[in-house]
Amino acid sequence: MKLRRGSLLSFLCLLVNVQDAFSKKQSIMEANDPWKFEEDTKHVIPDTSGATFGSIKDVNELLSPLLKDLTEKSDYMRFYRLNLFNKECKYKMDDNVFCGSNACNVLVTDENNVPEIWSSKALGKLEGFMPELSRQIVESDQSVMENVEKISQSCLLERLDDQDRQYCYVDNELDSGCVYVSLLDNPERFTGYGAPHATRIWEMIYNECLPDTFEPTVDFPTLFTQGSLAPSSISQEQVLKERMELWTHEQRVFYRVLSGMHTSISTHLCYNYLNQSTGVWGPNINCFKEKVLSHPERIENLYFAYSLLLRAMDKLNGHLDALTFCHDSALQDTEVRHKVRDLVDTVNQYPRYFDESVLFSGEPELSSAMKKEFREHFRTVSALMDCVGCERCRLWGKIQTNGFGTALKILFEVSDVENEIDQFESTSFPLQLRRSEIVALVNTFDRLSRSIDYIQKFHELHIEQHQPEPLFRKFLNNMKRFVYQYVPEVFHPFLKKTYNVARIVYHDVWMELEVVLEGFRYVLSSYLQMPKMINFYFFSSQSPLLNYISESIRQRIPSGWLS
Repeated sequence: MKLRRGSLLSFLCLLVNVQDAFSKKQSIMEANDPWKFEEDTKHVIPDTSGATFGSIKDVNELLSPLLKDLTEKSDYMRFYRLNLFNKECKYKMDDNVFCGSNACNVLVTDENNVPEIWSSKALGKLEGFMPELSRQIVESDQSVMENVEKISQSCLLERLDDQDRQYCYVDNELDSGCVYVSLLDNPERFTGYGAPHATRIWEMIYNECLPDTFEPTVDFPTLFTQGSLAPSSISQEQVLKERMELWTHEQRVFYRVLSGMHTSISTHLCYNYLNQSTGVWGPNINCFKEKVLSHPERIENLYFAYSLLLRAMDKLNGHLDALTFCHDSALQDTEVRHKVRDLVDTVNQYPRYFDESVLFSGEPELSSAMKKEFREHFRTVSALMDCVGCERCRLWGKIQTNGFGTALKILFEVSDVENEIDQFESTSFPLQLRRSEIVALVNTFDRLSRSIDYIQKFHELHIEQHQPEPLFRKFLNNMKRFVYQYVPEVFHPFLKKTYNVARIVYHDVWMELEVVLEGFRYVLSSYLQMPKMINFYFFSSQSPLLNYISESIRQRIPSGWLS
C-alpha cells in the first residue's frame, strides 16, 4: 500500500504538533515549579558580579566536601571559645525570656577539666599577636584528625589584634566567663525557641539596615518572623522592595547579608527539625516551604551571602602564610594549613562573584564615614546576639555574625595581594585574624554550603512525596491492613515476613519495568524528534547532505565557470 505525499506531510505535521504540545505542557509545569531556580544559569543574583543559582550550585558541589572535612575532622575548627552565659544584653527588651527546652542547652567543657594551658589564667600570661610557649604543652585526648592521637593545645590559643577595625564584638577569650564549646556536639537545629522574644530580636537586627535618618516603616516582624511557620505578608515585601530601590549599594549589601544569614538559619532549623510525636530529628519540608521556598528573594539573598563569603575566602589567597594554626605541633599545623589552602585554591579557580571594590568607592572622606557607619551597625547586630534567650541559638548566632563580620573585615580592611596597586593600598592593613574569627569564618561558610545542599535534599524529598503511589504497592498496603485486621496476632510475624518478601519481589519487578519504560520513552522521543531531524538533514541550510552534494558539484565544475 502506497502512502500519498499529502498523507505523509499530514503525518509529519501531526508529530510536530504532538511534540509542541508536550513541550508547552513541560514549559507550563516548569513555570509553576518553585524549585526551577536550582539549575538557573541566566538570572543574575542582584548585587553580585554575574553569580547565578546554577553557577553557585556548581561551585558548592566542589567546596562542600572540603568544608565538611575541615569542620568535622579538625580540632582547630571544631572548638570555639566564647562568653555564652555571662554576657548581659546591652539593649532594653520588653521581656527576659529564656528557653527551657533541653534542645536549647549547650554542652560545654568545664574549664576545670581542661589542661592548664587552655585556662583563662594561662591565656592571660600570653602576650603579642603570635605568643611563644616557654614550656612543653600538655596534650589532651579526643582528636578527630587522622594520624593524630592527641589535640595540640596551641590549636586553641587566641591571637590578639586591634579592635578598631572589627565588624563585630568578639568575646575576649582571656575573660574568665568564656567557655569551650565543641561545635560537633552542639549542631545547629530546631529548639522550639521563638515567639515574640525572638521576633523582637530579629526586628531590631533588620532595623540596623536602615540609616539613622530613616523611620522603620517596614514591619520587619510581619515580614520575616510572624509565627513559626506562618507565611510573610506580601504587602510588606512590596514595601521593602520599594524601599530597597532607594537604598545605597552599601545598604542593600548589609540587608542581603542579614537576610542570607537568616535564610540559612531557617533552612538548618527546618532540616534538623524535631518531630514531637516521634521524638526523631529530621527534615520538615512544610517548614522549609513556608519559611524559605515560598519567598524567592530570601533564596536570592542566601546565594548572595554565599557569593560574599566565597570572595572573602578567595581573598585569603596570599595571606595564608601570615596565619598560624597550631604552632607547637608541626603535624597538626601542616594538616590544617593544607586543608585551608586546598579550600582557598579551589575557590580561587572560579570567577569572583562579588566585587567589594564598588562599595565605599566615592570621595575618600565620605566613604570612610560610610564604612565606619556600616561597621558600627554590624557591631550592633553582633551585640544583639547576647540577647537571644536560647543557648544553642545564641551560640550559632554569635558564631555566624562573627563569621560574616570576619568576611567583611577581610573584604574592606585587607589588601588584595594579587593587585600591587588598588584602592586598598593606602588604607588597608596586613591580615590579622583571631583564632575565633578564623573558626567562625570557616564554620559560617560551611553553614551556608550545607544550606544549599539541604535545598537540593528538600527538592528530592518533595519529588519523593509527590510521586503517585504505584497501584501494586497500594494494593499491598490495603491487603496488609485488611489481613491484619481479621487474622489473629499469633500469625502476624509470619504475615510480616510474607509482606516483606512481596515488597522485595515488587521492587525487583518494578525496577525491571522501569528499564523497559525508559527504553520505550527513548524510542518514542526519537520518533517525535524525527520531523526536526528530517527538516535538518534534507531541507535546512545547514543540511550535511545538501552541503555534501553542493560541494561535490562544485568540485566537478571547471574553476573558470565559477569566476
